[in-house]
Amino acid sequence: MVRRRRSSFVLASLVLLLALSALCLVYLSGEGEAVYRIRGDLQVYRWAVRSWLGEGRIPDGWAPLSNGVLLPWVYPPFAVLPLSLFGVVPMWAATVLLWSLNVLSLAVVIQLVTRHSWHSVGSRGATVATVAVLSPSLLLEPVHAGFGQGQINILLMGMIALDCLAPWSRWPRGVLVGVAAAIKLTPAAFLLFFLARRDTRAALRTVVIGLGCTALGFAVDARASVDYWLRTGPASEVAGHPLNSNQSVMGALTRAVPNSSWLLVSWAIVTLFLVGVVVAILRRCDAPTGMVSVGLLSLLISPTSWSNHWVWCVPALLLLFGAAVRRGGLLLPGAALLTTSVFVVAPYHFLPHGQRRELAWTPAQHLIGDCYVLLAIVALLSLWWCLRSVDPAVRR
Repeated sequence: MVRRRRSSFVLASLVLLLALSALCLVYLSGEGEAVYRIRGDLQVYRWAVRSWLGEGRIPDGWAPLSNGVLLPWVYPPFAVLPLSLFGVVPMWAATVLLWSLNVLSLAVVIQLVTRHSWHSVGSRGATVATVAVLSPSLLLEPVHAGFGQGQINILLMGMIALDCLAPWSRWPRGVLVGVAAAIKLTPAAFLLFFLARRDTRAALRTVVIGLGCTALGFAVDARASVDYWLRTGPASEVAGHPLNSNQSVMGALTRAVPNSSWLLVSWAIVTLFLVGVVVAILRRCDAPTGMVSVGLLSLLISPTSWSNHWVWCVPALLLLFGAAVRRGGLLLPGAALLTTSVFVVAPYHFLPHGQRRELAWTPAQHLIGDCYVLLAIVALLSLWWCLRSVDPAVRR
């Protein structure tokens, strides 16, 4: 009887969750920019998959979208295999499939972070939190932009969260991170998560699976693999792009000091510093905090992190609001509300942008235009400061 009631509760919660999410998605898809309504990135996936299936090779260049805009294919050749799910069905079916997987992935992330951070709530409490949080999270700009663009970042985040926080002792940690890293390079940063937690088996699985999938990419298209890994380099078409929606350290530096010979040196110095900060955090924090810290690090140090990549704001805000409830006072609740408002409004949208107008920003405009980058850096430094006195030998 208890099991039956529990199953009924979970099923009812899931139905409510999906219904609320569907309503939000319908609303947001109608209100978004034109490129959101055509699912631009999903069209790129389908273009690459269909070219590979039809011609036996992954095409060079940029994919023509239905509105005439061109977008580049920037993924490793292996990616066409899992992305084939979206290329062999009609566009409407691909959209429904991707959105369903994204909603499920968001639910997994919220459920796992809640369950690990608040053991006392149990599985049922975590499910209630998931139902309560998921639909409002769709109002965050990175999240609804990810749905609108037809991006897979939310799905990859779900894979990573399951790998890092799965409650089952026999779960083969590292496998999903390895696959995710072979699809899109930034998840490779989570190797740091396993190494810092001294989970050598998970780290080894990540490397082996990642390399194995990459090798499979050479079987998919050897020429494209050689070009991607040995000639042009990963995502070379957009690396360090100055467009305002590139919310990465390199993007911010490119906007601030364009054409500077010190750009790469400055980026490398900041990257090493941030890696050091996150390593110090990982030695002292719990698993959800460590996972989110690495997620933010991966976005900061990647040469290109479009705003729809910043879906790690969801578990980050969940942890921040949780800390605000636990500790009380005014500072943390104020920080949580301010951070939420930034990710809802996305103030960089209101600055001059496009056609390299970002290069003429004033110092005040840089503070607004690099808001995601600055917030993430402040968050990591604040977290390090709060944990600096914790004994690494007694990880929470």
